[in-house]
Amino acid sequence: MPEWKREIRRRLSKSRLSPTRENAVIEELSQYLDDCYDELLASGVSESEAYRRTLAELSGSETLQRELRRAERQVPQEPIAPGTNRRKNMIADLWQDLRYGARMLRKAPVFTLIAVMTLALGIGANTAVFSVINAALLQPYSHIDTDRWVFLSEKNEAKGLRSAAVSIPNFLDWRRQNQSFSEMVFWSQLNFNLSGPGAGEPERVRLTIVTENLFSALHLVPAAGRFVSPEDYKGNGRNAILSYGLWRRRFGGDPNLPGRTITLNLRSFTVLGVAPPGFSFPVQSQTDIWVPNFWHDIEKDTYRSGRGYAAAAMLKPGVSLSAAQADMDVIAGRLASQYPEDKGFGVQLEPMRESVAGGFRTPLLILIGALGFVLLLACVNIANLQLVRMEARRKELAVRSALGASARRLLSQTATESLMLVAVAGVLGICLAPIGVKLLLWLVPPAQIPWLKVKTDGVVLLVSFGATALTALLAGLAPAFKAARFDVISALGAARATGAGLSRRLRVAFVIAQLSLAVLPLSAAALLVNSFARLSRVDPGFQVDHRLTLSYFAPLLRYKDAAAVAQLAERMGEELRRVPGIKAAGGVHYLPFSPAVGWGQAVSRERPQGNPADLPHVSYTVATTGYLEALGISLKAGRLFSPADSAASVPVVIINEALAKRHFPDEDPIGKPLWIGHAQLLPTAAPRTIIGVVGDILLNRLDSSPNAAAWVPISQQDGGELVWRNLYLIAHTTSEPQAALAAVRKQIATIDAELALGDIATMEERLGDSLWRQRLTASVLSAFSLIALAIAALGVFGVTSYLVSQRTHEIGVRVALGALPGDIFRLALKEGIVSTLIGIALGVAGSLALTRFLGNLLHGVSAKDPFTLAAVAILLALVALAACGVPARRATKVDPLIALRGE
Repeated sequence: MPEWKREIRRRLSKSRLSPTRENAVIEELSQYLDDCYDELLASGVSESEAYRRTLAELSGSETLQRELRRAERQVPQEPIAPGTNRRKNMIADLWQDLRYGARMLRKAPVFTLIAVMTLALGIGANTAVFSVINAALLQPYSHIDTDRWVFLSEKNEAKGLRSAAVSIPNFLDWRRQNQSFSEMVFWSQLNFNLSGPGAGEPERVRLTIVTENLFSALHLVPAAGRFVSPEDYKGNGRNAILSYGLWRRRFGGDPNLPGRTITLNLRSFTVLGVAPPGFSFPVQSQTDIWVPNFWHDIEKDTYRSGRGYAAAAMLKPGVSLSAAQADMDVIAGRLASQYPEDKGFGVQLEPMRESVAGGFRTPLLILIGALGFVLLLACVNIANLQLVRMEARRKELAVRSALGASARRLLSQTATESLMLVAVAGVLGICLAPIGVKLLLWLVPPAQIPWLKVKTDGVVLLVSFGATALTALLAGLAPAFKAARFDVISALGAARATGAGLSRRLRVAFVIAQLSLAVLPLSAAALLVNSFARLSRVDPGFQVDHRLTLSYFAPLLRYKDAAAVAQLAERMGEELRRVPGIKAAGGVHYLPFSPAVGWGQAVSRERPQGNPADLPHVSYTVATTGYLEALGISLKAGRLFSPADSAASVPVVIINEALAKRHFPDEDPIGKPLWIGHAQLLPTAAPRTIIGVVGDILLNRLDSSPNAAAWVPISQQDGGELVWRNLYLIAHTTSEPQAALAAVRKQIATIDAELALGDIATMEERLGDSLWRQRLTASVLSAFSLIALAIAALGVFGVTSYLVSQRTHEIGVRVALGALPGDIFRLALKEGIVSTLIGIALGVAGSLALTRFLGNLLHGVSAKDPFTLAAVAILLALVALAACGVPARRATKVDPLIALRGE
């Protein structure tokens, strides 16, 4: 490399600058000429030509004059008097630091790229997760003040019911007697068939029958038309409010639609209006149509024990949740003493904000915690790499200091470089955040979060800016501290530094911190992956492969009673069994792992006496012939349903092993009577004969225990039971289930062309969707832990490489004196082994303290599982040793002649 300083000093001789100012100009120009010379060589220019062009660059008067002007502004010789404006000097200093920092980062492209991408991933991932947290937990719904609204449910601790559905009579009594709520709403959700002129092909839509005060209670403004008034119920009362999405999708946003009629389940409904964009109620599910109703009109026709509805209420101003709960406890106690069927039942209040987030809260909080560790790890890594770079630039910094640069100026320069890195990474991270949001939401079934609308608002940008600023502080603190305490004498001394003292201890501490921080997300990810793998292997008690499922609704206008509904269901199964490629098919009201999974009914092995509310309850549903065969549930004793089990035959029931063990311990239940149904009807109802016992199955969660369950032929529904018109079909196919869908649709159209099919999915998809929380946390945390592992390995590699390079002279001497390659390898490897072991030990100790918070998400594995923690420790140790091994192997190839000559 040519020596430029002599030529620059010669040309400055006539300028008569002070020594301090002249040295500053010489240092800046020599660095500038070095960069020009290197760029020309890199472009293929010969050395002589590069030298000539570089001198020509210096000869340009503008270059020299610019540096002279900069030096005049930069190096004030006298202190600034109080009140003097230093803004121009500060701006000049900042501009110089930015220019110089950009050149230094450009000269180290590998370091710059690694640093920017590492920090960008950390900032972008944190921004993405916080965007979802902001939408899900902090601002879950824009149309409802979720801090004032609560969900109401019934509970019976003695029966293990903590959140049971609500009955119509109880809700109406709550609304009349409470002193805590300004509004109370009540609803039930169904799937209806939308058909008729203007609606296109028949479609299954989600319909919510809701109390008439819903829209006025929420103070909504319709997008078109109007909402409900009492005048709308003087006729038949069949009115509808459309969702904004359905209105746009099916009716093209026709502003004249309000006042016209649509056909729901073959009945005409008048469209009153359209809900505002983005509105849905209940919040947890997507509703297409609301049908307002006055529930008190049907109070006399319902049972107090018929709990199958949902309720919510808005707290009055100044009323706390605890006060409202006490108020409802008094009302529940009064109703329990007044009505025998309410004995033991109370009321449970749950804040809507917490309920809306549901199972989304815990995974998100775990992810943001893990991301915090990853971002902190990235900051430690960048700070460590910056320290290594500073050691390589120690002579440059020493010269600057010797020429008069203050500790403040050196600190400012170092901090500016760190700030430039983080600023670029912050902008890139914010650009990457939308991709992260899409990846997060891709892992969650849309049906679980229909209410979630993620957007980048001021809060998200503020948090992103805060994360960027904090990252800049953490990543630049140690290098800036080092620059401020730079030792000029040792840097300019003849002896070569060996990395001893504070610098070495600081770098080793950073390596230990990196490894410790990497253990935490790795341990959490390993535990969650282990738990997810175990949960995926849980046997639900039935077969899931090659099973196609779908649902339909039998409209009242065409299928007027239970017999007609049962006849349609049985015919559906018969026709599907005739389709080529289908081995078995049947229908059921509640399908395992569907949105609704069971109806609690009272059960007794003897005719009930006394208060029916004391009877135990079991999961109960109606099914057709062929359903249990299509589901693949194992028959343990007796037989399954057959066409002979008709309305005219003896009432029968099939139970599972859990029910048999509970009510028929140590005896054969086949042929024995069982009373099952509505508790208030059982004392006068006829018993059912048990004809079969099947294996236990899981209904909606793979990490739960099987419930006692019973199945009744759909053809034997008695007049006191609800006529369940919403049914599921399941078909056992010989090929891929989706391949049979077209044939299934065609066959069902031959039965009733106006039946709309919905909720189409394979049984494997239903089980997979039930694991979305575990899959989300395991997948994302695994990705973050791999990033943490890579960052830790990079940090170990960088520090070990630097320490080995600092000992090149020593290694050359050892080789000259006869040291073997193995000796050199062990010597170099020793630099990283001790730090690795200490870091892993501290990380494992921290994991034992923190992974206990994962307890609710783990299945079949302890949060302190020693095998998982040992596997993580071994993996991290191997990666760290591999990172140490690369520079150690390079040390064995040092040529002693070159090493000693370089010294």
